[in-house]
Amino acid sequence: AAAAAAPGHHRLNDSQPTAHRSQSQATPSQAYPQFDVKTGDHWIFPLIDTERGYQLNIAKQALFKNTLVTLPTGLGKTFIAAVVMYNFFRWYPTGKVVFMAPTKPLVAQQIEACFNIMGFPQDQMTEITGNQQSSKRHMLWDNKRVFFLTAKAFVNDLHRGVCPAKSIVCVVVDEAHRALGEHAYVQAVRTIAATNERFRVLALSATPGNKPETVQQVISNLLISHVELRGEDSLDIQQYVHRRKIESVVVPHSKDMETAKDLLADVMRDPLKRLKQNRVFHTADPNMTSHYALLKSREEYRRRPPSDCRGGRMENDFMVAMTLAQSYGLLQTHGLLALFSSLKEFFAPKSSKPARLCNEFKRSSSLVKLMEWLDNLLGEAGGGKPIYGHPKIEKLEEVVMAHFASHAGTATRVMVFSQFRESVAEIVSLLSRNSELKVASFVGQSSSRNQHGLKQKEQLAVVEKFRAGEYNTMVATCIGEEGLDIGDVDLIVCFDTQQSSTRLVQRMGRTGRKRDGRIVMLMSAGKEEQTYKASLQNQKRVHKAIVNAAKRFSLYCNNPRMVPPECRPTLKRLKVAATTKYDRSAARSAARSGARSHKLPPERLTMSQSVVYSKKYALSQSQPGLPQLDLGRWVDRQSVPDAVRLVCHSRRTVAMVGSLLFMDELREGGLASHEEAMQQHLRREDIERYKPPKQTAQPTSDGATVADCALADVDAEADAAVGDLSAGRRKRQRRSFAALHSEEPLFGHSKSDDGVGADDDDDGD
Repeated sequence: AAAAAAPGHHRLNDSQPTAHRSQSQATPSQAYPQFDVKTGDHWIFPLIDTERGYQLNIAKQALFKNTLVTLPTGLGKTFIAAVVMYNFFRWYPTGKVVFMAPTKPLVAQQIEACFNIMGFPQDQMTEITGNQQSSKRHMLWDNKRVFFLTAKAFVNDLHRGVCPAKSIVCVVVDEAHRALGEHAYVQAVRTIAATNERFRVLALSATPGNKPETVQQVISNLLISHVELRGEDSLDIQQYVHRRKIESVVVPHSKDMETAKDLLADVMRDPLKRLKQNRVFHTADPNMTSHYALLKSREEYRRRPPSDCRGGRMENDFMVAMTLAQSYGLLQTHGLLALFSSLKEFFAPKSSKPARLCNEFKRSSSLVKLMEWLDNLLGEAGGGKPIYGHPKIEKLEEVVMAHFASHAGTATRVMVFSQFRESVAEIVSLLSRNSELKVASFVGQSSSRNQHGLKQKEQLAVVEKFRAGEYNTMVATCIGEEGLDIGDVDLIVCFDTQQSSTRLVQRMGRTGRKRDGRIVMLMSAGKEEQTYKASLQNQKRVHKAIVNAAKRFSLYCNNPRMVPPECRPTLKRLKVAATTKYDRSAARSAARSGARSHKLPPERLTMSQSVVYSKKYALSQSQPGLPQLDLGRWVDRQSVPDAVRLVCHSRRTVAMVGSLLFMDELREGGLASHEEAMQQHLRREDIERYKPPKQTAQPTSDGATVADCALADVDAEADAAVGDLSAGRRKRQRRSFAALHSEEPLFGHSKSDDGVGADDDDDGD
């Protein structure tokens, strides 16, 4: 039994189900064929200088239960995952261990981190992404055992039958709070569980959800039977938590922003008034409108449209209002440049936006006037003085420069978060004017007409240079929020606020990992300020609600036992950390060379076929043996040979199909017609050479002879086996039987060059 939970953290456990206890009757080799009893008598925890008790306790629980681990950022969730993966790697010599992450940079980071922590054999580790060809992934799944990959790539390989789901023994889900709805995390676990009833799940997240209901969805979707929940006030982690000082700075709008806000509000009022008049939206005030509210109202309108509404006009008004509301929000949060960038595409000569929306905007004199005014304002150089699209950018520059001035002569790093990519480019451009700052942008891979994304190699290079000190300031979008080990960051500046408390916690977690950190929240006066306060209150309320509701979570009751009941693994501390650096280039070259030698994919059932097989045809351990084969049940299928390409049907197949066709001929014409057909092949000398002794026919009670009864039984069995066949069906059977005796196999393909042909014992049907 687990020890009593310390105050401040909570442990949920579910007892071992009765159904799995019955397996104690079997030996480990029978009930757990992949388990290695020799290595299963102990589990390994790395011998390190500063061992943390909470990591040891959580890893021990995660080895024997499907566990959700909730730890604040920077407290070693990856360390726990590496320990669990390594022990399953030892216990199951033929099993596969999988680490799923949401992004490619995070996948690349975690494979290196796990290698350094537990010293996995590098020739057994591999990284899989959607960019790799299917043939390469076939080879990797055949030859490797420890996989680090994105969730989408994993799901695709499962559905295509490339990944052997039954060989998977451990799955680690990083950033598990994403496992909602039909996310790839959910699909992956569900697909594995359809064919594999025994595999371990370890889910990791700093923030499992925005509310208890969301956490329950994660628990249900990932088959969690045990929860390890820690907060910053938990006693066993307090000594490892560094302080984070949070400062909020409210910046008022500039006069130019107020002017643009009034002009844009005038454009929004007309479509909002029509929507309100037709009772499909609740307000005509732009300040009380949001893109999300309009989106939900449009969905409701499409489900139940009012009878007196003009559908086309309402759809057009919704489209215009939603686009302008999004631009209105960008103006308040990111400033004039963000507003101009969001609207100028609609006025381009060859725009990719909907033509109806472009025409609507071009006909609006107020909107055209606003765009001309913005173009003149942002295009002015001002005698070399920079044009700030939002006063927050000027305040951001002031905060960053003050930080470096106070840390003169010391190595320090700053990270800036902005949701809008145009703002990232604007911030980088303005901060780069200062010689003390070495600024880099960190964005996703997607590209647009005005912005180019960073490929995976470029992303990793930026992170590595920032960690090494070549850059001291990084401006990132949401891709920098989750999971990435950015290094020691002393100052976090949030250029915009997030309504989601999960994203707010992720941003804050980038600092305070190894020493105290500082967080500055920049926000505009008004709506953005209210959003931040609501998010901060929601964060505290959610954590408290999760703690209070922890004991009421519905946990997965069929927690699989991965260790035989006879085995009692004991703790053994060993020094297993890697002594060499992970060689990424060598791993990639090995994968490429192996893929070139891989000619044909392995012959496996696809995932859908495996599900059907396991449900309908696979034998369970309770069934004593194979069912009796009854050839009479499927005569229609057996009397027509399947088409073959490379390997011809064997002689046994030819003989069986011929016998069934002979039975069909007997059914059609009877024994008399068969005798007439055979008369032309008989010779008198053959009959005279062998004459069997004469036997007197013994009549039965109804006067028929025994021979007559035997012939009647043959006819009855033939009728029962073959059944009623149409004339066309019998013709197709005879043509197929004739093709069996031809020199060429069906479809015109010749026998294979290696001599495999009709003489093989294995049937091709």
